[in-house]
Amino acid sequence: MKRLLILFLILTGLACGQQPSAYVPQLITYQGVPYGSCQIYQFAENVTTAQFYNCLIVGGSPTGTWQLAGGGSAGGGIINDILTATGVASSAFTPPGIPLGNAGAAVSSCPYTVQADTASTTLDRGTVIELNSASSCSVTLPDTGGTGVTNNFPVRFRNVGAGLVTISRTTSSTFSVVNGSAASTGGTSFTLSTGQFATCYGDNVSVWRCDKVATNGISNFSTSSLTPGGGAGTY
Repeated sequence: MKRLLILFLILTGLACGQQPSAYVPQLITYQGVPYGSCQIYQFAENVTTAQFYNCLIVGGSPTGTWQLAGGGSAGGGIINDILTATGVASSAFTPPGIPLGNAGAAVSSCPYTVQADTASTTLDRGTVIELNSASSCSVTLPDTGGTGVTNNFPVRFRNVGAGLVTISRTTSSTFSVVNGSAASTGGTSFTLSTGQFATCYGDNVSVWRCDKVATNGISNFSTSSLTPGGGAGTY
């Protein structure tokens, strides 16, 4: 099994064009986690844990650092946790969740532009943009399929402020919006009033598909009329 894994790592390096044909693969064994710098053609084995490492080269550096084969720190953890990259050469298991966008803070100052992925991290992807503006607020979505907005970029908007929120495209994308009772296509913007929210995801070509609530679905909910035990009342 070890020989097969080593062969796989070697072939992977060749397929990625990372290993010049003049280099001969070299396996180095350690009684623990590999340490020190490494060359692109080198591989390592922690004989204590039977784990294998490859050499991660960043940029044009002639040497690199050891990385657990497969990328980062793998292993057991809480069931259903997700292996998440925490750096260029590290990862960790974390529980799934839906974080706030805008670096974890509500948007109270407008206009706001949804932040695309950078070369090293995601920003507003997969988050909830909470809009809390007392006056009208303009939000701009980058064109789907653009740099940092690929892979069906998802984002949710929720308006908790008094101001009307207008979500617009950047240049060429259009919106396909459904609200539970109607659908519209080809639009260049749509709005969210107080208490409304919408989830948008790009098609990587030209269309943002957005699922929006039509009205405040809990406007008629009365806690004073609830009857213990699920009896008669107004819901």
